[in-house]
Amino acid sequence: MTRTQVRRTRRRQKTARARARTAEGKADPTGERVGYLSAVDLLRDFSPAEVEEVDRAAVMRSYPKGSVFYTPGETGEVLFIIKQ
Repeated sequence: MTRTQVRRTRRRQKTARARARTAEGKADPTGERVGYLSAVDLLRDFSPAEVEEVDRAAVMRSYPKGSVFYTPGETGEVLFIIKQ
């Protein structure tokens, strides 16, 4: 492969990874998620940098109305922050 081909391949891979992160809910290009997280009572006293760190670690998912994603009494290792 030539250097140009290698650069193009790397650029395509980087773009694909960025799209995948956005599709998984990990990227927040508009800052909307950070703004929402800052307003959550639990995170109210966090610094902006700490809220951004939570945002980077968080995965946003959408569930159809009526979906069960947690059963009371069930042990878990995640925190759900529900946005209606």
